[in-house]
Amino acid sequence: MRRSLIAALLVATLLLPVHAAGYNGLVLSRGSVGDVTLVDQHQQNVSLDQLSEEILVVAFVFTHCPDACPVITHTLKAVQAELDENLAEHVGFVSITVDPARDTPERLLSFTDYHGVDWPHLTADNATLEDVWARFGVNVASEVIEAHGSAQDFALEGASVTVVNADGNASEHAVRPTGWNLTVEHADAAGWNITAVNGQYGHMITGVEGSASPEDGSWWWSLQRWNSSASAWEESPVGVDDIDALVHPHLALTDSRRNLSDLPAPTGRSSMHLLFDEGNVTSHVLNTTSAHLMTHGAFHEAGV
Repeated sequence: MRRSLIAALLVATLLLPVHAAGYNGLVLSRGSVGDVTLVDQHQQNVSLDQLSEEILVVAFVFTHCPDACPVITHTLKAVQAELDENLAEHVGFVSITVDPARDTPERLLSFTDYHGVDWPHLTADNATLEDVWARFGVNVASEVIEAHGSAQDFALEGASVTVVNADGNASEHAVRPTGWNLTVEHADAAGWNITAVNGQYGHMITGVEGSASPEDGSWWWSLQRWNSSASAWEESPVGVDDIDALVHPHLALTDSRRNLSDLPAPTGRSSMHLLFDEGNVTSHVLNTTSAHLMTHGAFHEAGV
């Protein structure tokens, strides 16, 4: 089957020949795409012919695409989750990059971990992939990919969110996320359980991953921020709601009994670290800016 690439987004999703009864769609005539061996996010060779599923859904994506690629990935994730047990045995998913210069196995692994998917995400050298794209009828425009060069940077300066009310009136709000917005974003992405009470002075963290601060005040969850000038962690002088996440994108929640020297130096565009009483540290890195974070940041700035 041949499908046209959505030129502006450089994303295509194709379905290889389907033999299952009850297929509701149009099967286009074209020859077999043949076999090809690519490299997955775990640096393992993957041959398309060796994939055992009768139905193989193939998506063409690139990891620093900020809009359509995450939507495509999560749409396929939802489809995968909806398959009943019998059908799931016959359906497989594969994503192939259209940006091999950036999409190394390591970057693909980061992408799959971030979006919570486990099917093969494949790359190869440019010549091999050009052959693959041609077989699937995918036209890759490098200038469109390059236009997304900084799309995955954690940078929101100048970004805005427009809200359209039911009566059609639109209002534009600058994106200015707080430390609390950033904490929620990291917790959601990492699957952490962070509890807080929202009082007169904003959110106060009361529990992290089931470890709750005691009512006697013998210890508490302390908020730290990374001081880039001093290259050191420091206790935040303001509450989590008053932290400007654009200025301080690296945060940590620590058991107040622990020494800050136990915290690692931050990595990535934004990071969150949890330091527990035993000295164990759990970390999460964000290299992308999500619509979720942008929306909450804009609503906070607008007082919505």
